[in-house]
Amino acid sequence: MPKKPVVVGEIVFSAKGKAKEYFSDILQHFPQRYGTIHAQSKSGCAMTTYSTDLRERVVRAYEKGDGSIRQLARRSEVSKNTVQAWLERKRSTGVVTPLPAKGGKVSQLVGFEDQLEAMVQDYADYTLAQYCETWLERQGVAVAESTMCRWLQQRELTLKKNTSHSTSPAR
Repeated sequence: MPKKPVVVGEIVFSAKGKAKEYFSDILQHFPQRYGTIHAQSKSGCAMTTYSTDLRERVVRAYEKGDGSIRQLARRSEVSKNTVQAWLERKRSTGVVTPLPAKGGKVSQLVGFEDQLEAMVQDYADYTLAQYCETWLERQGVAVAESTMCRWLQQRELTLKKNTSHSTSPAR
């Protein structure tokens, strides 16, 4: 019999018995202690940064001598490396606030908006693969279908099949 998934907030996982109780308890208290889970990466869940309050409490406790790095890490339920990183950040910058998020890679299509929109108007029935092939022919730049798809979605230029040019017989 398959395990019934447990839903806690927006998190779904499968577990039985004590593991189910353990994880349910952790996940119910997770946001108050650490932050929220906001996205998924290829390796699983990516977490938001730890709260500034938690960082400051741990660093303050270390500075007062309330425990070693390992003890404070265990007590705060974070890794030893995390505590070391917070202490190093405090030493080097004077603050423990998280660094701002870094931006992603700039699209290869930035700066070519007019040419792309003209291409989409000229070839409204093209598939993503055909758009990419045409773009390569016109600009000499190869782009992935996912790049072209993202660009079209951001501009709400969705691909629609034109059934008026269909070669199949009517039913």
